[in-house]
Amino acid sequence: MKRENHGGELLERAALRACRGLLVPIARFLLRYGVGYTAFAEQAKWAFVHAALIDNRAKGRANHVSRIVEMTGLGRKETTRLRALEYDEVDYVGAWWRNLGDVLQRWHTEPDFLDARGSPLDLAIDGHLGFSDLVKRYGGDMSPSTVLRELRRVGSVHDVGDGRVRVTARALITQGGDAESVHHFGETLANVAATLLYNFDTERIEPPFVEKFVWADGLDHRARARFRRICADQGYRFLEAMDDWLSANCDPTLVRHDESLSLGVGIYYFEKSQRESPIVD
Repeated sequence: MKRENHGGELLERAALRACRGLLVPIARFLLRYGVGYTAFAEQAKWAFVHAALIDNRAKGRANHVSRIVEMTGLGRKETTRLRALEYDEVDYVGAWWRNLGDVLQRWHTEPDFLDARGSPLDLAIDGHLGFSDLVKRYGGDMSPSTVLRELRRVGSVHDVGDGRVRVTARALITQGGDAESVHHFGETLANVAATLLYNFDTERIEPPFVEKFVWADGLDHRARARFRRICADQGYRFLEAMDDWLSANCDPTLVRHDESLSLGVGIYYFEKSQRESPIVD
């Protein structure tokens, strides 16, 4: 087989091979929460139709049903049904999680809530420049009592007496097995995939986004433990610096503006054994 004569076929096979590896952790995630193939297939079909709509709109093409049928391979009746489905309902978990995260971020970056060394102050629950003021500024529609309860639940704050609370974490940590963890899984994979999709766009005009990783084989458990500590220490330090910059340069009044952008950077550690590697041809 000559590569130059079968470029399209080779790319299609490579794409499916890559997708197979990507789908294994997604399938494990869904099975863990009792979601079977039938429910997943419905979401996958909707995603193909939605992706075709986005791509056509981006390229200035009309979103005729016949064009979407040709792109996705789905039947005309099924395409029409999926196109009419509304899956853009309000993501209450995501909005709630972001509001909690904003409160923690601002507690660590806003001068009104920092001491002379730049460390977050212990805050009185009520009163001027207390916890309630912090939440009213940056907690969206959530009440101070609700935010305090949830931050206590996830271990981000604790009481220090005299009606004051101390923040113990700068970022929200998912606990696993709850709605927040489910949301975090989807949001993280979506962000990474969107970055890769942008970088692999041969028609993009701007430079690629930052996306690199390093790895090595043949490490023992001692080296593994040391590397995990290094990643945690240096990674969190870098993310805190980026968080400071974002806080200093964002304008909360633009959040609902059409020209507003949501942007950020993430770091992830990975390891895998041969037992967990997907079997591919």
